[in-house]
Amino acid sequence: MVGSISTGNVDTATHVGVNVPGMNADMFGLDNGVRAAESLYEAAKRIGPGSMPAIVTWFGYRTPGAAEVVTPFRAQVGAYGLAEFLNGIGAARAGSEAVRVGLMGHSYGSTTAALALAQTRFRLDSFTTYGSAGLPHGIKRKDLNVKKIFATEAEADYWAKTGRFVSGRNDPRDLDGVKDFSAEGGRREDRVTVHDMFTDGDATEKDGDVGYLSGNTGVVNDLGHILIDGKPR
Repeated sequence: MVGSISTGNVDTATHVGVNVPGMNADMFGLDNGVRAAESLYEAAKRIGPGSMPAIVTWFGYRTPGAAEVVTPFRAQVGAYGLAEFLNGIGAARAGSEAVRVGLMGHSYGSTTAALALAQTRFRLDSFTTYGSAGLPHGIKRKDLNVKKIFATEAEADYWAKTGRFVSGRNDPRDLDGVKDFSAEGGRREDRVTVHDMFTDGDATEKDGDVGYLSGNTGVVNDLGHILIDGKPR
């Protein structure tokens, strides 16, 4: 089951963030995606008190399972739909200089997002990867229709490294002009300890595990700053 859901009103927002989940994500697991979006939304509101943000969780493709994550097929198919979705936002808000649009991709979602940015008609303000499973072969900075690119990866995130190794895809931090920021947390912030996009103490998870978009991570705060200010702290 595919689709998208927005936290905040995309039609009136001053800052629109589109978040693309990775492996094994779909509408049936919507709760974690929505809670991750809520974390980003609250961070953006806190950082820009006068802003009107909207965070879209985009489940518009059939994400791969573990056996498929090494192949580009799901990303290639998903990229077309994502590019059309982003073009729709761009067309609807064309001429409004006040609107900032940022794309975020987790794990295999960053692979899909990069391919989409090579197809979009409208130039986005930012693209951020977190826990990336790698960018496709042959993708260069000039191919991506976006002003700024950022990337982060937790030291404890072994799955992202494994995904790139077995697939042979490229680390986004090696792309020209990409600005790296930490996932290790700052003062009174949580450090990311697992590959997951969001963790909430589910019975299948170890106590204390912290995903990238769990509410009090430095990554959430930096993504909020990227959306509102155009750069991490």
